[in-house]
Amino acid sequence: MERVDVAVLGGGPAGSAAAIALARAGRTVVVLERSRYDRIRIGEILPPAVRLPLCVLGAWERFHDEGFAPAPGIVSVWGQARPYATDFVANPYGQGWHVDRCRFDRMLAETAQRTGARVHTGARLLGCDELDGWRLDVVVAGEPLCVQADFVIDATGRSSRFARGKGVGRVVWDRLVGIVGLLDGPDVEAVRDRRTLIESCPDGWWYSAMLPGRRGVAAYLSDTDQIAGTQMRPPELWRERRRCAPYTDRRLGAMGRNVEVRVIAAGTSMLQRLIGDNWAAAGDAATAVDPLSGQGVVRALGSGMAVARALTGLGGEPAAALTDYAADTERRFRHHLRQRADYYARETRWPDSPFWVRRHLHLHHEDPTTTTRRTHEHSPARRPHPPARRH
Repeated sequence: MERVDVAVLGGGPAGSAAAIALARAGRTVVVLERSRYDRIRIGEILPPAVRLPLCVLGAWERFHDEGFAPAPGIVSVWGQARPYATDFVANPYGQGWHVDRCRFDRMLAETAQRTGARVHTGARLLGCDELDGWRLDVVVAGEPLCVQADFVIDATGRSSRFARGKGVGRVVWDRLVGIVGLLDGPDVEAVRDRRTLIESCPDGWWYSAMLPGRRGVAAYLSDTDQIAGTQMRPPELWRERRRCAPYTDRRLGAMGRNVEVRVIAAGTSMLQRLIGDNWAAAGDAATAVDPLSGQGVVRALGSGMAVARALTGLGGEPAAALTDYAADTERRFRHHLRQRADYYARETRWPDSPFWVRRHLHLHHEDPTTTTRRTHEHSPARRPHPPARRH
């Protein structure tokens, strides 16, 4: 039996950020992470603004020592046939970064452990009961573990396993998926341009980046039905769609011959209730944003820190602070939807493509929930959340 103030389910950026902030505030925390940080994770491109939350969390020096690859800017082929560049030279936070997400997430978890949180990897949640807070039955490395926690933070990513287990659904704005090709070898080193490349194509868009350690990533993003309708296997489709993105195809060159391909969920969605009685969702479990924004990790770090502030009373009385956290998270998500609609609206070269028609239907001046109901693509609108009890 482990008795703690807060149990954090998920050891990604949101979960680790929450654990670090809570442990610093003197709370007892346990982090339960399913993996051992040995599985490939997507989200390798970090904007310059990631420096601020990492400094607040006391993880910036460790991050810098990891030797991740600097990213001097972004090259876009979007809305026009020729590329244009956005450099980070004038950004107040400096350059962006291309990271190995397994190493990045492990680094944050180790920072949480050094701060005082207990981190269990290879942890599988078997069940939970509301009993004087929460009783969590877990298996860690084949051994049973019972965790008694006053409060639970769901940081399990887009699956939002804990909240979904409580009957809370997700509002889904699109069915975006990514076919991600992971590149390795000396050919990657031959690519001299270290900037991120984003390129739109008739049925979706691509991003590619060169990562640390002679590795690279190139992902094709499209809707589930567009991918399934081709009846092609993901590796075949990944290679075939490269031809529709000439700059990406030229950059990858011969690197696509020996590539490991994964399919990942990348849709935009939000949990119907972000807080409940003695629990809250953080990171992608709360709101999952389009990878086009490049802000997923930064948002996750901020989300975990915000939940921790609410629970430690830094945002006022905990119940009221959690309600404010949920309202602020919804507000930020709506802002993301408007930015997303604006950016997709810039691409008008394929007006008859189902992928682009769907994005252009999300008119930025309308209420997002109204738009989603009218397009008949999504789940019912959110229900208002009840106030959380003080834990």
